[in-house]
Amino acid sequence: LKFAPLVTLSAFSISNRYAINIFKATSHFAIMAPLTISVFLFSTAFIRSNFDRAAGVKNVQNNFGKTICAAACFWPFVNFIAYHYLPFHLRYACFDFFSLIYAVGLSAINN
Repeated sequence: LKFAPLVTLSAFSISNRYAINIFKATSHFAIMAPLTISVFLFSTAFIRSNFDRAAGVKNVQNNFGKTICAAACFWPFVNFIAYHYLPFHLRYACFDFFSLIYAVGLSAINN
């Protein structure tokens, strides 16, 4: 008796690689973006207000939604490029470069 395989892996090898990299990019963004944005918003207001916790919390509450929406338009694509096309030892340089581009772009838009 011959049984047909349920799934042939050779047919999914290329698309599976893309799916894994898309999963890595989106999970990286979903986990790290809320944390880093909250820490950044809190710390900037906390330092500016002479170490008032209430000002830091208010800044997070007021600006988190707008900031996460702007980040969602930029970072998943950068993460996909970094995870898919760059070797491991160049990823952090890529993230640093695009962080600079992102910060300069947001600064130019806001000023």
